[in-house]
This record gives sequence, C-alpha cells and structure tokens, in this order.
Amino acid sequence: MNRQGRWESQRELIKRIARIATTVLPDDEGVELCFINQNVGSASNLSVEDLQRITEPLRPRGDTPIGTSLKSKILQPLVYQKLEAGSFERPLLITIITDGMPEPEPRDTLVNAIVECGQRLEEKGFPRNCKYLFAWFSKTCRANNWNRREIRDRPSWHSGCGDQVP
Repeated sequence: MNRQGRWESQRELIKRIARIATTVLPDDEGVELCFINQNVGSASNLSVEDLQRITEPLRPRGDTPIGTSLKSKILQPLVYQKLEAGSFERPLLITIITDGMPEPEPRDTLVNAIVECGQRLEEKGFPRNCKYLFAWFSKTCRANNWNRREIRDRPSWHSGCGDQVP
C-alpha cells in the first residue's frame, strides 16, 4: 500500500467512525475534529459531510510527536481546561489514526499522556471518561514494532487503567 493509499484509508476510517459516533450523540451535537499534525481551524459540532469537506484537501506531513500533540491540542482544551472550569460533561472517544510512530519524542510520551489524563479525571471525581481508539496504517517494521511494544503488549497499562478501546 503506497502512502497515498494509506491516506485514503485513514480518511475513510474517519468518516466511518464519525457515522458511528454521531448516532450516539444528542441530535444537536456533532463530532469534533482535531489533527495533531495539522491545523484545521475551528472544527467542532461537525456532521459526517463536514468531516469529508475538511479532510479532502489535507495530506500527510512527515513525523508527528503524537503524545506531545495529543496533550497540547486535544487533552488540554477538551479535557483539562473543562475540568478546571467545571464544564467537563461527557465522555470522549479520542481516535488516533496514523501511518507511523511518535517522533521526535521519547517512546513513552503517548502512553504517559493517556495515563495522566485518566489520573486527572479521577482527581476531579470523574471516571476515566476518555477512551482511545488506535488505528495504525503502516507497513514499516519500525512503526509496527513500536505499536506492539508500547501499546498492545503493555497489559499493565490498558487493563489496569481502562484507557484503551482495543
């Protein structure tokens, strides 16, 4: 599968996940789209059609510090700021779709960001209401080995923390 084919597959997965997510949301709410490697501007309360329009012109761009960007672009505005303001209301499904591995950042940054989020929710009296769905579109041994080593083969992380949607 060439890089362009992976991007088309990622875009299709975004659309499918959005269709499922919008069926469980209240009628007046849509999904929020955040890219950890690109800026798409304000992209909240979106329909599936809105998602298609936004993702169509986008193209992949090299390395992404997935854990660092997850924390600053998603967890900070959508969880931490709302916890502090007392406006955190509903569970979040955070889908991480990538064709590589987190770079340039320490290997455990992504896992640490997810665990920290769960801890901060519990400190404020919430259950761990952020769930994570990972989709890797990679044929490189290095990315697949990272995925297996850091995500799938750490039962103490995902069974003990309840933070991962398998």
